[in-house]
Amino acid sequence: MSDHTMRCEELTERVCDRLTGELDRAAARELDAHLESCSGCAAEAAALAALWDELGAAAPGAAQPSRTSGGRAPALRTKRSQSRHLTH
Repeated sequence: MSDHTMRCEELTERVCDRLTGELDRAAARELDAHLESCSGCAAEAAALAALWDELGAAAPGAAQPSRTSGGRAPALRTKRSQSRHLTH
């Protein structure tokens, strides 16, 4: 187990990695533990996941973005940087 405890500032990167399938198991456990104890980040993660779904639905029939092309993840990171929650 990692001795690293996830910080709120790491939320966007971790959620984006989870949504693109790039989050390893240890990091996923840290993310889940953080989301259980931080309601602000849990709400932000839910909003990012909803935005992810909206971005995917915006182009029906389009090929799914590859991990190397950046896909939807940059849009999520941009959205997150514009709407940092003030509870932290």
